[in-house]
Amino acid sequence: MIDRLGIRDKVVVVNRYVGNEEVYKYFQVADCNILYYLVATPSGVESIAYNFNLPSLATRVGHFPETIKHGYTVICGTG
Repeated sequence: MIDRLGIRDKVVVVNRYVGNEEVYKYFQVADCNILYYLVATPSGVESIAYNFNLPSLATRVGHFPETIKHGYTVICGTG
């Protein structure tokens, strides 16, 4: 999808375990936190994003409809 949309130069995908000592590097430079889940349980990534005042986009699954703050974070999709 990144290639299809022509946004490769604007997106970084980190698809690996990120240890505690590296976490801050990603959250400090991020514009948005994407929580694209089909099924969700409480997310540590969501909590960390709050600590960095980082807005989140989340699918409407699991606990996200209850924990995403309207006006601060955004819920998208129907789950």
